[in-house]
Amino acid sequence: MRSFLTKAALLAFLFPVASTPLLAGALYERGLTTIPQKNVPPTNPLDKFFATFKPMNLVEKTELCHGIQRKPGIFSDDKYDMYVIRTKVYEKAPDGDSYLFDIYAQFNDDAVTATFIWNAETASGMTTTDITVKTMYQGICNQSAVVLRTKEEQLAISSKNPSFAPVTAKPCEPERTALKVIEARLAKAELDAEFDPGKREIYSSSSPAYRIQAATENATIQSRHNVTIQSIMTEKVMAEKTLMDCKNPGKQQATAPATPAPDPLDQIRKLKALLDDKIITQEEFDKKKADLLK
Repeated sequence: MRSFLTKAALLAFLFPVASTPLLAGALYERGLTTIPQKNVPPTNPLDKFFATFKPMNLVEKTELCHGIQRKPGIFSDDKYDMYVIRTKVYEKAPDGDSYLFDIYAQFNDDAVTATFIWNAETASGMTTTDITVKTMYQGICNQSAVVLRTKEEQLAISSKNPSFAPVTAKPCEPERTALKVIEARLAKAELDAEFDPGKREIYSSSSPAYRIQAATENATIQSRHNVTIQSIMTEKVMAEKTLMDCKNPGKQQATAPATPAPDPLDQIRKLKALLDDKIITQEEFDKKKADLLK
């Protein structure tokens, strides 16, 4: 059940959600492709939000976000006006443990059209689509966010719920948090590589010369991203080992041997090869080399 709950959960279309989280599909895979280019500001957004979402145990401020979504590869190349409610819920799962979830509810023309919940404590169970959609909502909230209900007000309401349990620190929480931060960085680096604006589209109608040139340039761009991704993956391996050691202090793992950390000198040699092939710059090489020799 724990691995089930690490995935993106709960997609609601204008009906109350169930108390048990459900796996969510991608927004644009469920038919919601028409997003207003000029949206109507929602009236009584909290009432409309709670009409489609059972509040359970909200433990964070509730915000109404407003911004412009414009990113090729998610919905289209068009510009969309979006309103989103953002908050957090702390809820006990069927496995007996409690989890913190990020909540995003989207308004289209004064109506809640979709509500998403993602496990806030880990990104390991999120698909590429989950990461893309969540990043989109975070981008909207980064543009403008107004507090509709403060954290203190929300906790006062949640505490009246018989099933409410205050958020308590879990064992090895710093180690979990460190791993979560690295997982988020890795997810972003992979997205940056996939949606790098410098990459050129290749079509079946393109001339052979164009396809060769575009493929070469795209491979060069991807190689630069791969250096960053590999570095973060190394950090992730170490963070996972640190967390495992915290969970099992002084205990040898009986599972398969841990993947050894890459040899810094070997990585420097690989970086030098990329430099010689002019895939990375001297400045990028010097920076990565300095990081590896720390």
